[in-house]
Amino acid sequence: MRPTPVRFSHSNRGASRRRSGFAPAFVAKQAAPSMTLVEKSALLAPTPTKVVKAA
Repeated sequence: MRPTPVRFSHSNRGASRRRSGFAPAFVAKQAAPSMTLVEKSALLAPTPTKVVKAA
């Protein structure tokens, strides 16, 4: 199990992650929920403010 993460770590550091598509997908899955929650809070909060300022 140790050589596997090492290989992935080195592969991720190189341009192999772009070709493989597995690393970007795995990172995207982790970033998706975090970004979604952050985006919801960030979008919902500024929206009323912008509307009030515009109005």
